Amino acid sequence: MKNTFTGTYDPHVYRGGLLWCAPWKHFYMWPATQVTIEFSNSPNALSGPIRVKCGQGRSYAGAANSGGGQDMSISLAFQFTLVQDKIVDTYLNYTTLTTALTNYQRLARAAVQTAAQEFSAPDYWLRRKTVSNDFLKFVERNLKDYVKVEALEILDLQFAQRFEDQITQVQVSVSKKVINEYKQKVKEIEQQIEILKSNNDAHIKLISSHGQAGAREILANANRAAFNLKQEKKAVMYKLLKNKLGFTTTQMTEYFKIKALQSGPSSISVGVDALDIEGLEEPQTGEL
Repeated sequence: MKNTFTGTYDPHVYRGGLLWCAPWKHFYMWPATQVTIEFSNSPNALSGPIRVKCGQGRSYAGAANSGGGQDMSISLAFQFTLVQDKIVDTYLNYTTLTTALTNYQRLARAAVQTAAQEFSAPDYWLRRKTVSNDFLKFVERNLKDYVKVEALEILDLQFAQRFEDQITQVQVSVSKKVINEYKQKVKEIEQQIEILKSNNDAHIKLISSHGQAGAREILANANRAAFNLKQEKKAVMYKLLKNKLGFTTTQMTEYFKIKALQSGPSSISVGVDALDIEGLEEPQTGEL
């Protein structure tokens, strides 16, 4: 609060609210909430982007293509609050908030330009959080005697177009390498599939051949069993016929000869009367 008659001021800082003062006194208003200073091309920004040069970086020092010395522009914003105990000193030094903000802006710009040299170009997209935290520490250090810095955010990064094109080419090469590696893996998998398919086909053929051999063996055994059964049945019936007719073995042999002649292409009569074989019965077990 300032006395307009005497030019003196009250060093006490008042919080916001309903306050009484004499007509010859008035308050100088300073923000109690967070204030934002932005460096960007936005119409609301206090200043344009900060022009800096990249350093060699902490993790890329000496590495090829680290982007050391590359020109770039950084758009960022930070928030701060005025320290109540230092508002009087701020008023005495700068008189107005606009003048104070101009000084804070200058100090923050210098802090960012110094901090930017701690990082190489790749750090800005590979270690963005670390870069942002370091920027915050540098700004806090430069402004600690005036305000309390609450937060800092990197809004945008712009490299020189030639360097941007170089980065793009490098990333394209990396992507092509990854694609080729995946293609090679696909071919390896396809070859493994072909090997498995060949093994399965060979296994199927082996099973099929075993099955066919088993089927042929079963069929041959069945045919042999049927033939043996047929022959056994013929032997039984011929024995029954021999016993019924009372043939001797010689006579039975002649009968078989006549039977063979009659089964030829033309009928042959040999002067043997037809035989009545009705009533022939199969001999009981044990009979000859």
